[in-house]
Amino acid sequence: MTLSGFWPAACPVVTWFPVGGPEGVIVVSAERGGGGAEEGGRDLYWNNASGRGPWWEVRAPVQKRTGNIHAGWTQALLLRDDGSFLHVTTSSSADKPESMAHNEVLYNATRLDFTRYEAEDAQFTDAVAVPDRKASNLRKARLGQGPASRLRFVVNSTGGEHALHVRFADLSLMAQPSLVVNGARLPAGNATKTDDGWELISDTAPLLPGFNMIDVDGGAHVVDVDYLQIDGEGAGKP
Repeated sequence: MTLSGFWPAACPVVTWFPVGGPEGVIVVSAERGGGGAEEGGRDLYWNNASGRGPWWEVRAPVQKRTGNIHAGWTQALLLRDDGSFLHVTTSSSADKPESMAHNEVLYNATRLDFTRYEAEDAQFTDAVAVPDRKASNLRKARLGQGPASRLRFVVNSTGGEHALHVRFADLSLMAQPSLVVNGARLPAGNATKTDDGWELISDTAPLLPGFNMIDVDGGAHVVDVDYLQIDGEGAGKP
């Protein structure tokens, strides 16, 4: 389950891969999501701490054509030599979505990023998940104003200095969130505009081996947060 309460529902397929950190990564596909998660089963869930602690979502390589729930019961996920993941699943057809006889077998291969922690999977304090087709996982977290509003990310790390990036949008209110790493508030940095209309805060901070508590606190006004990205040696990129 994610810290926000999302979970893979119905026929989970559990696979371990030797990437994503010193303990590898467990990836779970499911026929659909529960607890307010994406109901069409278009997300995968991952954990790089041998199942301890919270889970995180990543967009599945194959996106089923419709949001119905009678396809994708059994799925395959294979790690290829080039670092991409081959995903095979079934989907209802777009023209006859209610007919199981018209289900299709779909497949696609792409890389999965295990350094990206989606904001909608964090623990919410005065925040809510909001759909957004321009967000990295088609959802974001709307974070209230002030430091009492918070997104909490509990992240397993190899330790050492890492680069942290927060992708957000200020809703034209001239505000930005702040980062707190294991209780230490990082100095406010300048946000840079990205080509796709978001803004990015970047900083570096030492992380402890094992679990770290990284908070994204609210700013002077409401902001939308897309994700926290953690780069650096051992951060988990395939």
